[in-house]
Amino acid sequence: MEKYRHCRYFDDSRGWLAFLYRRGGERAKALAEYYRMLGNSTNRSARLEAKKSLQIIGHKFDDATLDQVEQLIAGDVDASMAYAYHRIYNYAIDLTYQHAEKWDTYYESKNDRKKEG
Repeated sequence: MEKYRHCRYFDDSRGWLAFLYRRGGERAKALAEYYRMLGNSTNRSARLEAKKSLQIIGHKFDDATLDQVEQLIAGDVDASMAYAYHRIYNYAIDLTYQHAEKWDTYYESKNDRKKEG
């Protein structure tokens, strides 16, 4: 990622890295990567993927984890702004929350709920 910052798969790599951090128990690093994706000013699909992943993870984290996230993204203005808007207002800077569906661990979309019951 450091060598090829503008390559086609950069944002996909960031998403997989965040996923692996999360699976490995490193929540702060995972959240930092997701907020870097959410703060991406050029790739809307990366922001949407980050938003969906953050919805799946949830908002309940202890202060120590959030302090680590803030330290990790302190040098990245876009990620810091995305973090502030998302944590304080539960709002994405690019207005993508206007049409967001709720995601949970049991159903992938509203259509799946209709099929189930």
